[in-house]
Amino acid sequence: MKEIADLGEKARIDMTPLFAYGVDFVLKGFFVRVIIQDKTEGALNSALAFARLISQRIMPSGRAGASPK
Repeated sequence: MKEIADLGEKARIDMTPLFAYGVDFVLKGFFVRVIIQDKTEGALNSALAFARLISQRIMPSGRAGASPK
């Protein structure tokens, strides 16, 4: 497992499955797991981008309780 900075608490990439990547993190009490069934660099980048979008929707502009635009 590889740790990721600036995504949330305990953010990491799970590289153990043979044909998939997983991105896990905890933010404001939400546990998020993004799994992509493709083990390529492009797929990993897509999973990370999607995880960052989810993170931004949970905590838009760093303000708790703010509604996303």
